Amino acid sequence: MNCYCQQMYNLYNEAALTILFPDGNQYCKQWGFDFSQARFTALGVGLWIAIVNFGLQLICTCLGSFKRGKDTSETYKFTTVNIFMSHYINTALIVMLAQNSFLWSREQIDSYDPNLILVGVYDEFNSEWFLNVGSALLITQAFMLVLPHLFTILQGIGLCCVRCYDRGGSLDSRNTKKIIQTEYEDLYTGPYFILEVRYGQVLATIFVTLTFSSGLPLLLPLNFCILFLQYWIDKCLMFNYYRRSDMFTKQLNAFVVDLLPLAIVLHYCFAGMIFSYPYMLRSEPVQWFGNNSQYFNP
Repeated sequence: MNCYCQQMYNLYNEAALTILFPDGNQYCKQWGFDFSQARFTALGVGLWIAIVNFGLQLICTCLGSFKRGKDTSETYKFTTVNIFMSHYINTALIVMLAQNSFLWSREQIDSYDPNLILVGVYDEFNSEWFLNVGSALLITQAFMLVLPHLFTILQGIGLCCVRCYDRGGSLDSRNTKKIIQTEYEDLYTGPYFILEVRYGQVLATIFVTLTFSSGLPLLLPLNFCILFLQYWIDKCLMFNYYRRSDMFTKQLNAFVVDLLPLAIVLHYCFAGMIFSYPYMLRSEPVQWFGNNSQYFNP
């Protein structure tokens, strides 16, 4: 039925959904609904996750401004970790806990027992998982090409409007309503570079990529494009938009570098579960390892 409706849809477009079968039913109409849902659900889920991540970033940044540590490095670490953890949990962990069933077998999933918790649709990283969940993860990561720079774009537009108002609509920066020199410099020097926010975004991108890249190798070149674009945009803005800052120290850099080996550990753990799917790489089951779920015993 799927092949027939797909063929009719390619020939007659929307008219194929109204085909009346001899038994009086319009089977292609239901197929069209399922096809549209599968086609746009991944895009909608990916967009929604990206929007929530942007909101979480703003919340974490605001919370970081109230953090009072021993020095500024402690405050920056607090903001970086919060942004990284919120993005990673929202992008990777919540999606998996909602869609995957790591604790229960297929028989337990099909029993619909209300006493069971964390029962998802999939008990394997199979083709349907990659089609529905994996595609949403790819779309979410693709939005990271734009999302990290959205706040900077909005901030730049707002700053241009304020400067234009200060000059009375003139293009001459010497025309200003400011009387005090420090107020003029604050307006026309530009904002500070929020390195702690960028570190949190980069960590989340790397961790999500390495978590699922065993089954979604397209994440690797996509991650390269994200980091490459972020590097050159930030470098240009550092010279032409942001003001010079001496508040950052090597402690924040060292802290971020020390977190990166954890991404390798996650990569190996999820690679073992992904490749344990029987039709991914066929292997003999290990009797003494795993449980009733297919993730740990192929």
